[in-house]
Amino acid sequence: MASRLFFAALLLWLSLSPKLFASGVVRGTISDEETGQPLRGTTIRVESRPWGAISDKSGTFTLSTMPAGSYTLLFSMVGYNGQKLVVDVRDGDTAAVEIRLAPQSLQTGEIVVTAGKRVQAVQDVPMSISLVDQRSIEQRNITRLDDALRYVPGVSMAREQINIRGSSGFALGLGSRTLLLLDGFPLLSGDNGDAKFDAFPMFNIEQVEVVKGAGSALYGTGALGGVVNVITATPETEPELRIRAFAGVYTPTQYDKWDFSSSPPFNGGLQAGYSQKIDNVGFLLSGGIIRDEGHLEFYDSFRWNLLGKATYELSSGTSLAFLGSATSEKRANWVYWKSLEYATYPPDNTNYAEYITSTKYNGSLMFSHTFSESLFMLLRTGLFRTHFENSASTAGNDSLASTAYASNSELQLTSLISKQTILTFGLNAQYNFLTESYLGKHNQVILSTYLQAEYRPLPELTFTAGGRIDREKTSDLDGADPEISPKLGLSYRLQKNTGLRASAGRGFRAPTIGERYAALRFSGITVERNPNLQPERGWSLEVGGDHSFTLAGEQWKVDIAAFHNEFTNMIEPQPQFETAKIRFTNITHARIQGVETSISGWLPGKIAGVEASFTAMMPTNVDSGSVLKYRSKFLAGGRVLVPIGAFQLQADYRFQSRYEEVDELLKVLQIPDAEARVPIHVLDLRLIADLYSLAGVPAMATLNVKNALNYYYTEIIANLAPTRSVILQIDTRL
Repeated sequence: MASRLFFAALLLWLSLSPKLFASGVVRGTISDEETGQPLRGTTIRVESRPWGAISDKSGTFTLSTMPAGSYTLLFSMVGYNGQKLVVDVRDGDTAAVEIRLAPQSLQTGEIVVTAGKRVQAVQDVPMSISLVDQRSIEQRNITRLDDALRYVPGVSMAREQINIRGSSGFALGLGSRTLLLLDGFPLLSGDNGDAKFDAFPMFNIEQVEVVKGAGSALYGTGALGGVVNVITATPETEPELRIRAFAGVYTPTQYDKWDFSSSPPFNGGLQAGYSQKIDNVGFLLSGGIIRDEGHLEFYDSFRWNLLGKATYELSSGTSLAFLGSATSEKRANWVYWKSLEYATYPPDNTNYAEYITSTKYNGSLMFSHTFSESLFMLLRTGLFRTHFENSASTAGNDSLASTAYASNSELQLTSLISKQTILTFGLNAQYNFLTESYLGKHNQVILSTYLQAEYRPLPELTFTAGGRIDREKTSDLDGADPEISPKLGLSYRLQKNTGLRASAGRGFRAPTIGERYAALRFSGITVERNPNLQPERGWSLEVGGDHSFTLAGEQWKVDIAAFHNEFTNMIEPQPQFETAKIRFTNITHARIQGVETSISGWLPGKIAGVEASFTAMMPTNVDSGSVLKYRSKFLAGGRVLVPIGAFQLQADYRFQSRYEEVDELLKVLQIPDAEARVPIHVLDLRLIADLYSLAGVPAMATLNVKNALNYYYTEIIANLAPTRSVILQIDTRL
């Protein structure tokens, strides 16, 4: 009875409180600085508040019933430089603003929400953060999140493992030292704690934010090496239908023994979505199918996905947002090649009837409420269900299947206690459990609280301090000691075009249920349980800065950072040679030091745009003095854009130095030619045509040539990475 009265009083307060403070309206227009044409689809956000809007076809926007006060508006749009504007809102008045955005084709994301769990300008963030915008995802024909991350400076991929500045190696399907979020909601599986890249709806992404370095002070377990937050698109103010169709093939290889098919393997798909906002209700619906016959023999896959997003403004200062998605994939089930001579073929004992079928369902609800001009609340809750099974078991292997759930609920309060100070407080509960699984019926509970203060004594200077306490318990094991993760940060703008930053933070990762309880036989290897695994822990330190300058009349930006990461108790699969078994064990003390730099800008006359990055690091096993396994010392990447009238020619290049050390597990697996590995050099080419300018058709056509040089390499041992493919893509918006 008492609880019912409490919730009734809370609902009454929530319904009345928006009316208790004075309010006004902000209304404005946004146009192209060069042409004066109105800009539809510009995103407007209010710094440190959960409010925002999108401009309509006339370039206008409205922020209604804002509490009286002074606010910083952040304007961003793909292809344009962002802007910040301070606006004073008075009770009963309408503040009129007019914004002109300067065209800029290079990636210039200005707004982030991940670094501090609030809306802020990227230049105010005290740690390195990289962004992948919607247009880059579209042009590169990216259908899975891991393909987008391969283009991020300082990031490399090893199948399901995201490796940010050397924080992760490779452990097939188990654990992630990078926390994955979808609109702020964690999306790692409840059993293995691994990434399900196909569960992210890349067709409807506004932006991908990659925060580098330990993020456990705000996000808890899994954020040991960093955080990746995938931000979905906001429903359009006017009806919009988007359709994307693509089709292509993998081209023949240079070696006759590698050509496993008489015809080029096919890769194609169809995606469509509809978005609209009607009064206080906005919705977005989309779906797609993708068929990939694979660049290897018996490596085909088929998947479909659905997404639904709805927003509802209950009243001024109060809103609801629901996001639901479903993905299903069926793919061939093998990992390591037959041999280097037959690198496109699976081992001889492969069962061609065996497929892995997986499904992922996600549903999350976010409630935001403004109590006053200086206090607002976010409440998130959701459930992520994953299921996989193999359709037929190979002789000598156990049939594998698992159904797992990861639920997460969070209450966050943000208070602007003064013009100089922002306080963020939160409570978080995470519950992972298995219903039917080869791991057994286990569960994991993590309860947390966090607090962060941001103090700005001067407009150019921001101090950040905070921390988080997590308590984890798995099934019948004793509860682990509390994990305390502090964080310090500093951001200082020396002048408008120059900034300095520094940060230090602690991270941790609790062992997953899969790492503790895996007991199976797969491909001749037996994995045994180790319930005594302890959490991984680490510290991340960084100092850096950025500077914008004009060269030959064009704008350029350079960023440089030095980092030092220290990790202990790192979990690795350890071969037990006397029993020919594998056990996950806390065995590694790692130290990773390095430097990362990036530069972007236009050549004179905007004849070409250039983006380039370089990361050099020393990933060291402190115990042995050797290089960490499955880590590269050097990463580099770049992009060149050449506009030619209605066309644009682009080239992407990625480099990753050769792994110096790999796992002793190779001796147990006895994989042929497992030591065959080379540096990675990948060149992608694309030609983009604006069909509206050419023929009045509202569409873009893109011809993508991925791995144009047909360079042969591996990301993980004994598994040939994708060979050259040619894909034609058509995108239209109606």
